Amino acid sequence: MTGSATAIYQRNLDAVSTALMSGFFESCFAHMAVPHVLQAVDGEHVAACDADMLSMLTAIRDHLRRARATHYVRLCTGAAFTAPDRIEGRHDTHALCNGHYCHTPYTIEMVLERQADGLWRVTRTIADQPTLTLPGAHKVYAPPPFAPRPAGGPLN
Repeated sequence: MTGSATAIYQRNLDAVSTALMSGFFESCFAHMAVPHVLQAVDGEHVAACDADMLSMLTAIRDHLRRARATHYVRLCTGAAFTAPDRIEGRHDTHALCNGHYCHTPYTIEMVLERQADGLWRVTRTIADQPTLTLPGAHKVYAPPPFAPRPAGGPLN
């Protein structure tokens, strides 16, 4: 990928968001590095192998399904090259159900590094939230709780 730091970062966000929502987790590996470090308020967690990354991605998708999300939109709010092969940035995350928020939008920071194959992959995710313990002792970032929907609203 070539272009500005913001453009590279946003392309990564779009590709991973699309893959997550469609359930094509394997395509995320072109955009997510293994090992991958998840830094949250309750500590660091590492996806040390492909199986760990797949567990993390599956947990995020399951969370979105439970929220009844129809759209998972992540928008870059800033990104910069901090070295020729490193981008640090942040984005706002929006999970929507037919145009209504599933939960309050939140901000995440990520580090992308150009790998030996020339692809930019996320090596570190920084979340100002606690993680959720998953089966198999894996942990993954847990977005804020679902927003209650008013009676008679969408999907009720």
